Amino acid sequence: MHLEREDLPGHDRPVDYFLAETLDGVYTPYAVRTPADTGSFPFVLVAYGNGGGGMEWLRDRTHRYRWITDRLLAAGFACGWARYRSEVEPGVPRWRRAW
Repeated sequence: MHLEREDLPGHDRPVDYFLAETLDGVYTPYAVRTPADTGSFPFVLVAYGNGGGGMEWLRDRTHRYRWITDRLLAAGFACGWARYRSEVEPGVPRWRRAW
């Protein structure tokens, strides 16, 4: 689910913020930047673990560590930031969970 687009000072490529539903039904934010508005691009996801912090953490990473995504954009990659949640058991279908 797309939330908003934000311009980043000193760069012509904005960041788009989204929410994705996790395996346990909680929504987690992620941010995406692309080298152009249209086209297909290889993608690199910069992930950091154990959740928490929400949009405040994501905005901080997007701004303070922008040099990472700036370099990826310059090389032609789409890229994003996310904070994954490792307490969710991977690969277990929802209908097989006890909760």
